[in-house]
Amino acid sequence: MINPRFVVKALGEKKNFFGNHPTFYALIKDSLGEGLPEGTVIEIEVTKPDGKKFNETIEIQKSDASFFNAVKELFG
Repeated sequence: MINPRFVVKALGEKKNFFGNHPTFYALIKDSLGEGLPEGTVIEIEVTKPDGKKFNETIEIQKSDASFFNAVKELFG
């Protein structure tokens, strides 16, 4: 069960984060707004200040639709 306090806090932090990174917000909103059909590829790379990198590539499966619909509502 999700704690309602966490949701309220997360939504406030979302506003601050996207205020600091408006182009990232636009990327998320635009890509989710069009939907992410099966076969869509998402690539993420994170580089820490010490140069350590993490990356992942996923291909959207049909069963992922409900998760991305929930994310879309959160970022909408």
